[in-house]
Amino acid sequence: MVERLSAGIRATTWAAAPLMAEIASTWILDGTAETILAERRREAAERQVLAARILGREQLRAHPLGYHVWLLLPEPWRSQTFAEQVACAERW
Repeated sequence: MVERLSAGIRATTWAAAPLMAEIASTWILDGTAETILAERRREAAERQVLAARILGREQLRAHPLGYHVWLLLPEPWRSQTFAEQVACAERW
């Protein structure tokens, strides 16, 4: 059974699906990929500005085009306590 499963996994995961490869190739050649990338970067930058406005720039660590931020917690907060408080607040 292991050999059959291994063969099945190899057959389906070792190469990109031909349709996806064709789409990716076309988008790279015609500039669509670059347009999508530019839009994603613009949106990420806008989200970073919004996060800084809401949470305070001095409290955040992030790449200006990143999708995530690192929130610095003031003393005496710890990450576990903060996560528990957020979880409780979400229930309301």
